[in-house]
Amino acid sequence: MVFNYVNPWLLYWLATNSIGGTVSGEVGRTTTSPLGSGDFADLIELEELKKTLRIIEYRERLNSLEQANFSVATGRFFLPSTTLQIGAKKSLAVCRISRYFSLKDFQGIIRWIQGLREEYRQKYQSKDVLKEIFSISDELANQIFKTTTNEFLNDLIKISDEPLSKLNPIPWGTGFLVGGTQLLTNYHIIPTEEIAEQCIAEFNYVEDIWGNTNNSVFYEFEPKALFACNPKLDYTLVQLRTSLSKNPAGYNFGWIPLIEKEDNIAPGITYTFDEKIPKSKIEETIQNLKKDDKITIFKNEETQKNDIELYSVKELIETFSGKKICCIYPKYDNFEEVSKIYTNQWEKLCQKIENDVKKIIDNILPKPKDPNNYKYQTGEPVIVIQHPKGRKKEIILFSNKVIDNGLLKNYLRYSADTDYGSSGSPVFNAQWELVALHHAAIPNLDSEVTESDPNNKTIANQGVRICRIIEDLKKQSTTNYQLKSFIEDYVITLEQISYPPLPSGLEFNGLDSYVKLESSFPNQQNESQSFTVEAWVKPDIEGGPVASLLLTSSSGEICQFRLRITSTSNDSGSLKYNFSGLRSGDGEIDGVEIGKFNHLAATINFEENSTEIQLYVNGKNKHNQPYIHNVSNKTPISFTPQIKLIGAFEDINNIDRANIPSVNDFFKGAITEIRLWTLARKKSEIQQTMFHRLNTKNPDWKKENLVGYWRFEEELGEKIYNSNSLIGDGLNYGAKQIRASQYPAVSLSFGLVFNGENELVFDQKNTNENEIKKITVEGWVRHKFGNCLIVSGGSKKDDRISLDWSLSWDDGKIYVTLGSKTKICTQNNAPTDEVWHHLAFTWDMSQDQNQSSFGEVSIYIDGQLQGIVIVSSSSEKLTWKKNSDVRIGKRKESVDDRDREIAIGEVRIWNKVRTQIEIRENRYRRLYNSDEENLVGYWRLDDDTRGGEQKENKEIEVSDSSSKQNNGRILGKGNLGSTIEFYNKARFGDAYTNSL
Repeated sequence: MVFNYVNPWLLYWLATNSIGGTVSGEVGRTTTSPLGSGDFADLIELEELKKTLRIIEYRERLNSLEQANFSVATGRFFLPSTTLQIGAKKSLAVCRISRYFSLKDFQGIIRWIQGLREEYRQKYQSKDVLKEIFSISDELANQIFKTTTNEFLNDLIKISDEPLSKLNPIPWGTGFLVGGTQLLTNYHIIPTEEIAEQCIAEFNYVEDIWGNTNNSVFYEFEPKALFACNPKLDYTLVQLRTSLSKNPAGYNFGWIPLIEKEDNIAPGITYTFDEKIPKSKIEETIQNLKKDDKITIFKNEETQKNDIELYSVKELIETFSGKKICCIYPKYDNFEEVSKIYTNQWEKLCQKIENDVKKIIDNILPKPKDPNNYKYQTGEPVIVIQHPKGRKKEIILFSNKVIDNGLLKNYLRYSADTDYGSSGSPVFNAQWELVALHHAAIPNLDSEVTESDPNNKTIANQGVRICRIIEDLKKQSTTNYQLKSFIEDYVITLEQISYPPLPSGLEFNGLDSYVKLESSFPNQQNESQSFTVEAWVKPDIEGGPVASLLLTSSSGEICQFRLRITSTSNDSGSLKYNFSGLRSGDGEIDGVEIGKFNHLAATINFEENSTEIQLYVNGKNKHNQPYIHNVSNKTPISFTPQIKLIGAFEDINNIDRANIPSVNDFFKGAITEIRLWTLARKKSEIQQTMFHRLNTKNPDWKKENLVGYWRFEEELGEKIYNSNSLIGDGLNYGAKQIRASQYPAVSLSFGLVFNGENELVFDQKNTNENEIKKITVEGWVRHKFGNCLIVSGGSKKDDRISLDWSLSWDDGKIYVTLGSKTKICTQNNAPTDEVWHHLAFTWDMSQDQNQSSFGEVSIYIDGQLQGIVIVSSSSEKLTWKKNSDVRIGKRKESVDDRDREIAIGEVRIWNKVRTQIEIRENRYRRLYNSDEENLVGYWRLDDDTRGGEQKENKEIEVSDSSSKQNNGRILGKGNLGSTIEFYNKARFGDAYTNSL
């Protein structure tokens, strides 16, 4: 490898501008790491093992679809020849960044290098090295370097303005476009807006096929328009300047999309599929190692408080395949650096760790008889496009695998070569998906190895994972409008991948927006002694009132119960309640996260002489015991509830004086899923349903006293519906609709994921026609890989299903199949960006079939009419018969049940041909009128399919929200998950039920 030196820009800027530390380069708790990853005392944690295994298995499934059956060797990376064209196109967006130095700044860097410890400083004493770092020509070197004692740094610090002007601009690093005018690079390359204004981006600095240098195109930076950075993640996003005479850079050279995917690269790892490993053997070996004071626990000798577990042994972990895995996995990557802080024998300790791990593998993980069950998973290759040493653009295609255990929480480590000037380069996987931002080389701290092999001074290169950069950008965007606009225009977020852009709640502006609900339950029909209010709430830092609950006794006496959020810092806040009127009291609980959706709940229980209040934030109640407010005078203990206002408070004295309340306080943030119960729910009950949609057609919820359920999916100015009652509706005054695909998303399901041998079946029992001759089918679909029948209609005959029609994803195109022989597909491939798209087709069978054997068919993607190709046709009479089945998510025949992953949401079927305008303009809207004309079936697919354990031999029901009530059931043995599970697994590395 050629990367034997630490980038001096990285060292300098981390020391002087970021993570804190001295300029001496000493390694310790308050000093700067030359790795560019922060203080040595900060453990660099590896990605969670369960998440890593899931990524490896997903990548194996994906690669298995692409490899040929006759492949030799691994066969993992057969790629189409167009891969080279894609790479050439991506490389256009990569540029060289150079900086114009003032004499003072240049001399400051040289002084800083001179102040390094000897072991670091000696690397920069060579004349040739300094020429490489600063791109000094031979002619200029003869003018600058005068020393005869090899004190070349002293010569360089004496440089005057005249030779410096010849040296400027100095190649500083690499960057790449991620939008029309937005560029991503390292923080240690451009740490401030001031430095950005001193730099230029040079595009097209590359050799052509004849060895000639192309004409470069230069752009200046405009940080005042957009500048976002994070020193710990070592990235800077900055805007380039445009003018009337120069097009935006992205429209000349294209840009590399930022996609928030965690599963687009896999590291190397050793594991075994062996279900027969005795658990007692694992426990015995680990206990012996602990007893012998070996490697499983490392004592922090400085604080004497914390034990740092260096290795975790995971056993019997369930995976998608149903097999069980046992792994030896280091929890932290840089335990060598940490141990160096606390002991002088860190090399021996590291060797002991390595030997003990091998011993664990030998003792616990003997090779099974079947060699196919023992695997060493090599890391996937990465591709780095860069300007090493400021040279013309180059690419690394060989010796470029992700190293063993190279997937860290925030970083990715790989063996691809880099050099000075490579910082800020894009790192791609073999499919040219952006996976990391290169930022550092990781030095080999084993002195025995480096002394015996001077070329082995670096163990790996390191990049910042793109998914972590996007995650941080989203957080910053809550207070940065320009950044928020950039994300909306150019970034594909985890929320867009997980959820369709369907309505998910309302956003309140904190000034004058609120929701007013009508009188909920007249005539004391829901009078009760206890109540529960639940809501999903995303507060901005201003917080404010969430809900105002009016409780009225049979004699007309009133209590008002209010919930509000108050921020205690930029990141956290507290949930407070206040009772006023007939009974009074207040209390609060902390734990609210500002800028994220929190599940809030309050239970109220009236006793004759007291009122008990319990508060919950994300299913947890800090105090365990309720707040108890004593009542001095005898008061009613039964009340009828009415949620009066959402997102605002009013004066209790004006409640009954006017239809328009006297509102004097407003909430800033987003609210959805408010639920009102006439009982005090238990903690376990709240936790069980907080992440689940409630199927209001299920009579069990009414038995459990659910009286109000407002989803807030309506648009501005529309009526707000109580999904659980014909009364208790309201109006939206100024609150803006938000979508499930926006950041931050609420942790609720908006669809179902089909990735096994399963399907949904709906019996079409309630249709008025013997034959339907006009049909429109719509649905939201997110396709990852594989073929699938998205929606199909079939007739029953002799216990077999005869397919009448289907909408499917097949080899990249959208197919409509009619009968047994007629097939129509789109001319062009469907989008493959793994985000949600709206698919629809219409079929008019009433057209004269003399003109066409199958009538008239149209296919739409995202409301746009597609060109179609008739693949095959027949003269058979085609109809959709009464009492036929509708199936959703059915796997294609003769397809391995692992070879697909597709998510489906919001399926609608109409017995009419809807126009393109109707399809396009209504695809984002929820349907609330179940008697809507011509609506045959409406399946939201966000039912409470995960709300409890499935009972033996009992099918899970999925409801039809249309008036036809054609409810369905899940068939099959495969894994049917919800989109909430996909979203929270990506965020937390485990199922959502474990996030409590």
